[in-house]
Amino acid sequence: MTAVTAFLRTTARRLRREQAGIGLPELLVGLLLLAIGVGSMLTVFSSTSETVLGNERHDVAVEQAELALERARALPYADLQIRGTAATDGVPGSRVQGTNFRIKTGTLEELVQSGGTPNASTPGLDPVTSDAVGNTGTPIRVKIYRYVTWRDEECPLLNLSQLETTLTSTITLINQVSGLLQNLTGPNGTINKLLNSQNTLLGAVLAPVLSILNPVLTPLANVQNLIKPLGAPLAAIGLAVAPIAAITNGGLTQRLDLCDLDINLFKQLSKLNVVKTALTTLKPLLQSLDTLVDDVNDIVLPLLNLNVLALLVAVPQAVISLPSIVSSLLTVVTNLPNVITSLARDGLQLVPWLAETATGLATAVTQILVAPNTTHNTKRVTVAIVVDHQDGTGPQSPVWASTVISDPNAGLLG
Repeated sequence: MTAVTAFLRTTARRLRREQAGIGLPELLVGLLLLAIGVGSMLTVFSSTSETVLGNERHDVAVEQAELALERARALPYADLQIRGTAATDGVPGSRVQGTNFRIKTGTLEELVQSGGTPNASTPGLDPVTSDAVGNTGTPIRVKIYRYVTWRDEECPLLNLSQLETTLTSTITLINQVSGLLQNLTGPNGTINKLLNSQNTLLGAVLAPVLSILNPVLTPLANVQNLIKPLGAPLAAIGLAVAPIAAITNGGLTQRLDLCDLDINLFKQLSKLNVVKTALTTLKPLLQSLDTLVDDVNDIVLPLLNLNVLALLVAVPQAVISLPSIVSSLLTVVTNLPNVITSLARDGLQLVPWLAETATGLATAVTQILVAPNTTHNTKRVTVAIVVDHQDGTGPQSPVWASTVISDPNAGLLG
């Protein structure tokens, strides 16, 4: 009985202890933890809201910068300038230094501005404007600064060593072909010597020689009239390109700035390849012609100085040697006019085409030598977007953007 009573008392005490509830210290600790958690959540929510708003304002600034640049690109190149003078207020304006604008540390570019007080007809971009964008209830206010500057676009990276090689080889060919032409068609040239010799090749003794030469004499005279006019334009081309041909060992690559040069200049220089091809075709034919006429003269001209007895021995030898040489010569003088005709370009026969090419090359080379570089071949448009951030959100510094616009009527890259 005593054991049962003890068990009941122990159980009653345990039940009373479990029903006692939460004390004041536990309650205070719980409230404190709850307050810390709620406060942290509110801080996170507030920070997230500011970040979202700041990103939104930054995106708006970037969008406004892109729109401003698009409007600038839509203007005619000649109208691309600041109406009046560039704005000098605020952070963007601090980059204006007199008539220049600081692109970055150490880099100044000359401002393109109309100057004076602009009127409604003054073309260009307003130096600064304000706008409100976004939600009509809570718009985002922005200030748009615009700057237009001259920019020297440099494009010296093209390797022009091939052009230098073409210049050198073409001038070598011109000199070689000009020498052949002079040797063939000059006053004392081989063709004239042969043709003039016919006036003295008279008499029955020389009749066999005359009969062998007759088939080639008229075609040879025609060829002389055809190739002799080539000399003048070839000399003009050589004279035109000689100054830039002297700029060797990479000097031409360093001197030429493609962004400064009109594409028509390079079209003219590209004709050198056509000239080179034509001369490469003509040279071996002229060499063969020169050699064969020389061979004929070596046989015929000595006959003019021999006495009758010597002629009786020399003429039969000439009659034996001449036919094969004259046959080859006839082939060359027949083929040469066809080749020269095939070298016609741009609707012009070879001689007038070469003359036109010489004129164009002279103009092109003058442009290279006289005005190889400019500082006003492109314009840079720079915009700065300043966002009103009175509540402390959004970009604290201006959002910058720029674009380069080339003159479509000047320069190889335009």
